[in-house]
Amino acid sequence: NFVGTLGTALNDNHVTLLKRFARRMILLFDGDAAGQMATERALPRFLAHEVDLRTLTLPGGQDPAEFLEQHGADALRELLRQSVEAWEYKYRLVVERHGLDSIDSRHRVLQEMLEILAKVPLAPGTGLAGKWREREQVILGRLSQRLKVGEAFIRDRLADLRRQQQSEGLSFQAAEPPAPVAAQSVDCTMPVRPSRDERAELDLLLAIFTHPGQAGAAAREVVPADLTHSGLRRLYEVCWEMIRDEQPPTFDRVSLVIEDRALLRLAVDVDELARASDPGEDLLEHSLAYFRRRHELEAHRQASEPELAEAPVAEAPPGDSRLTAAELEKLRRATKLHRTRTSRPTSYPNEESARAPAG
Repeated sequence: NFVGTLGTALNDNHVTLLKRFARRMILLFDGDAAGQMATERALPRFLAHEVDLRTLTLPGGQDPAEFLEQHGADALRELLRQSVEAWEYKYRLVVERHGLDSIDSRHRVLQEMLEILAKVPLAPGTGLAGKWREREQVILGRLSQRLKVGEAFIRDRLADLRRQQQSEGLSFQAAEPPAPVAAQSVDCTMPVRPSRDERAELDLLLAIFTHPGQAGAAAREVVPADLTHSGLRRLYEVCWEMIRDEQPPTFDRVSLVIEDRALLRLAVDVDELARASDPGEDLLEHSLAYFRRRHELEAHRQASEPELAEAPVAEAPPGDSRLTAAELEKLRRATKLHRTRTSRPTSYPNEESARAPAG
């Protein structure tokens, strides 16, 4: 039996459902770099469950449809029979990435493998989920033998990583996730009549999806908190995290890590708009220029407000309704500040590209 994820990241509910129908599972994503990343990302979700998880990467970076068309079903069945255990697959990838020919490389391999173990879901109130502790014993023993590192040291290092991830709120939970209260406040609809701010934010994402190689320049100047539209801000957060990890935030990569359906629909809408408008490479600079102007206005406002608040006001003589010189000066400064606040550009370059798609 074959089950398609349809571009959705696997979660604990999916694994629990699959386990009802089969004990042995084979992860078969596309053979390109994004598919390998999806396989590695899914590994912690499966490890805590009592399943025989195996992985298969198709040669030549092909996806399953391409392989079937070129080689046929029998060839695919033969590769499926040769699929390796998921933990072994991960170990081989890490060794290929870092090698084992030095102390530093062995340390990197150990660190990356333990980071996967530290992400295994925890069952509330019971510590390690299910019978994972028994399986973990076997894995740690293998790591100790292969890397020639004491098992006691490996256990201590794993315990440190678990405490660190729990303190940072990074460990997964095996139980049903709580109701997404915070997610309800995120507007994941495409702006129909975007404001000037929203147009600049939308153009920022259009530029990133169309020219992901420029994304580093965006991340250096714009942080997620700079975006006012909650849905576009959340989508930019996903891209921003990928940029920090030195991964190009292409639509394919972004869609693989988004689990929220509403946010995924927004990502699809932005990608469709990018394909339809095909913006040039100068779009990012237009958007960044707008953000720079916003930053300048905000800095000016923050510098002006304390000055106004601290300005002394001389008392006028009783019965004198005229403004004193100090009051006139304060009024002049307040008027100047108001004009500065309202002096945002009345037009935004490339407005046509920021319109929401029809329908």
